[in-house]
Amino acid sequence: MQSNGINETKVKPENQDLVTLQKDIHSLKSEKEKWFNKKEELKKVVSEFILKIREVREKKDKINAEVKELKKIRDEKNKEVHEKISKLKEFSPAKTDKKQSPDLIKQRIDKLEETIETEVLGMNKEKQIMKEIGKLRQEYKEAKEEKSHLTDRKKINNEINTIKNEAQKLHKVVQEKAKESKKVYDEYMELSRKLKELNKEQEEAFDNFLKFKNQYTEIAKETKKTSKKIKEKRKQKTIKDNDFKKRKDKRILEENKKLVEEKLRKGQKLTTEDIIKLQGINE
Repeated sequence: MQSNGINETKVKPENQDLVTLQKDIHSLKSEKEKWFNKKEELKKVVSEFILKIREVREKKDKINAEVKELKKIRDEKNKEVHEKISKLKEFSPAKTDKKQSPDLIKQRIDKLEETIETEVLGMNKEKQIMKEIGKLRQEYKEAKEEKSHLTDRKKINNEINTIKNEAQKLHKVVQEKAKESKKVYDEYMELSRKLKELNKEQEEAFDNFLKFKNQYTEIAKETKKTSKKIKEKRKQKTIKDNDFKKRKDKRILEENKKLVEEKLRKGQKLTTEDIIKLQGINE
């Protein structure tokens, strides 16, 4: 079973710490990258939510501004209605008894005046007609005023009805806009709630990323330090082994030299092996 290029079944005791550290650093690296990706993904989602909230808030503010303006116009219309009602109350109450039209009264006056001018009347009869003419002239004056007032009242009533209708239409639009504003406001609050949750989740992801990053950094330092120690130990062992080998080879050469010299001294014939040993001594 291989792990990070080291056969765990043949791990030397001095390398066990390094193997453990390499396992830890691999695990921490995976966790660090997982939380980094999570953090970046949430960062993108949060940015999209912020843009959406901004759009909804602008829409809400626009609707509220429209509602405010519509209410202002509606209130002005209602104020105008009250002013016209007050103006209507300034007129004298309409007479309960129905008067003749001013034109008919004028005709009667003209006829009576013509009678006085064209006929021979007695003193009493003339006074009686003159008295009736005076009375008719007063009625004529009142009838003209009443007719004028009726015309004015009718005009103002029509204006009041027109303005009331306009105010009612505006009020209906205000109500519809208010409903729309409420719907947009609810959407805004829901988006804000979700954004708050996303921000919290993003902070947790960032905290986890930092935690595993710091642990990874510490373990990486420890791994580098341990690896350096192991390399130094291996280097020293190699130097020591080489030195031991040199001393061993030197001892063997010296022993071979003595054997060859002993044979030469005794006049014994040198074998091929002896010649090889002699060459190794000369080298």
